[in-house]
Amino acid sequence: MANRESTRKAVSLAGESSRRRRARVRGVEDATGAVPPTAIEERLRGALEHLGEMICLTDADDRIVLANQRFVEFNARVAEHTAPGCFYSEHLRAGIALGLFPDATGLEEEWLAERLAVRGSRVGPVERRRQDGRWLMVDDQVLPDGGIISYGIEITARKRAEEALAASEARLRSLVNLSNDVFWETDADHRFVAQEFSNRSAISPAQSELGMTRWEVPHSAPDAEGWLRHRAQLDAHEVFRDFELARPLPEGGDRHVQVSGEPLFDAGGAFRGYRGVARDISARKRAEQALRQLNAELESRVADRTIALETAYRELESFSYSVSHDLRAPLRAIAGFSSILREDEGDKLSAQGRRHLDKIEASAGRMGRLTDALLSLARRSRQKLSHGALDMTAIATQVIESLAPDYPQARFDLRSLPAAAGDETLVTQIFVNLIGNALKYAVGADPPVIEIGARRDGPDTVYHVRDNGAGFDMTYVEKLFRPFERLHPESEFKGAGIGLALTRMIVERHGGRIWAEGVEGSGAVFHWTLAGMRADQGRPGDPE
Repeated sequence: MANRESTRKAVSLAGESSRRRRARVRGVEDATGAVPPTAIEERLRGALEHLGEMICLTDADDRIVLANQRFVEFNARVAEHTAPGCFYSEHLRAGIALGLFPDATGLEEEWLAERLAVRGSRVGPVERRRQDGRWLMVDDQVLPDGGIISYGIEITARKRAEEALAASEARLRSLVNLSNDVFWETDADHRFVAQEFSNRSAISPAQSELGMTRWEVPHSAPDAEGWLRHRAQLDAHEVFRDFELARPLPEGGDRHVQVSGEPLFDAGGAFRGYRGVARDISARKRAEQALRQLNAELESRVADRTIALETAYRELESFSYSVSHDLRAPLRAIAGFSSILREDEGDKLSAQGRRHLDKIEASAGRMGRLTDALLSLARRSRQKLSHGALDMTAIATQVIESLAPDYPQARFDLRSLPAAAGDETLVTQIFVNLIGNALKYAVGADPPVIEIGARRDGPDTVYHVRDNGAGFDMTYVEKLFRPFERLHPESEFKGAGIGLALTRMIVERHGGRIWAEGVEGSGAVFHWTLAGMRADQGRPGDPE
């Protein structure tokens, strides 16, 4: 403020001759050529009135001699105490009474005494905050005659900017502490000049690299070419992201670090360094290593299982060959000799003998059907899938047309079925088995009704075949899909007991699942899904 006053005095003296000239023209210059004091005062007063600073001049008794417009405006609520002749302490006291000075609350007289003492001590500018949130920087200078000139500048905008900056720094500090990263900065020579370690970082301040160049930091780069490319990026002042380094630890082993950075340039465009982040990724690297090891173990297990499956397939093929040849030959012999015995000796047999012969032929026939079913299951399990788009409605229609002639009383309720993907031959077998099974067990209904439909269950399409036949006890539902398991005697419902087991195998080979619901005497429903039978694959008009 003293420098500002010296400048004003110099400006005043430099302009004195021009003022004299203007005063002479106006006739106010006296005989000696001097401008009367009143004219100078008027000019100074006019200048002070239009200053952007607040100016208040008091005499040796601390009475206000002059208060410019800016001072009065800033103290508008106590304007009556800023007029010439008022004591400077009066406008302060009035402001205290209005609560304009929060730090004076409860200490009014002490605060006032301290404020007046500061005014006469020439301690330099002081920053003060008023109740309304406005900030003022005040400087009081003692004049030779004992008076005081007070300068005031409103610094509210600056203080708010400082507060915003402090809040921003606090937010950034909080984010730093919440992160897992280390924040670093290097100079133009790639020497670390700043490092900020977060509270959560696995890298501690004890591992600081301040003062070291990036090239002096010990590291082991598993990818030498990658390190060379990184150096080229740094030399070209390019942004780099997620560059990985392995740094040896004193206790042994490596710390794996992932680094990202961007170049810094001054206002003239000159390169002055890098700023970036570093994150410890050692845990991730250990997890990746464990995953690779697990994958290797899984591949080894898969190879072992593949060998076991291949062995099982070979054994199954051998078993199928035995069934086909070793079992069929005796069965054919039994059937053949039974037929010869009936033709040659039938009239000599008693009624009981003929009944025994009937049982032998029936048993041989049943064994033949079981053999055929077992061979069918073995062939289906080895059959290679041929995936393609499937028109499920068309497949179901063809199956119904092939089975309907044997069941003239049956009624079929076929609804629109969403499309699917899979092996057409095997999926057709699903419909053959389930619709045929429904017809067989509903034959006693009046009339037999077979419903084929679908619904959506989340992303999946669930198909079903429902009948109004004999049903079953849900206690034994798991037996339905086991080979040769039966819930009804063969004398009541014919069959080898292999159809549902074959159906489940086909569904599971397509990545789907199958289940059943039934009530004894009230029918049954079989539901199934296939992998790839998603709701978004349905055609327009498919059932919801």
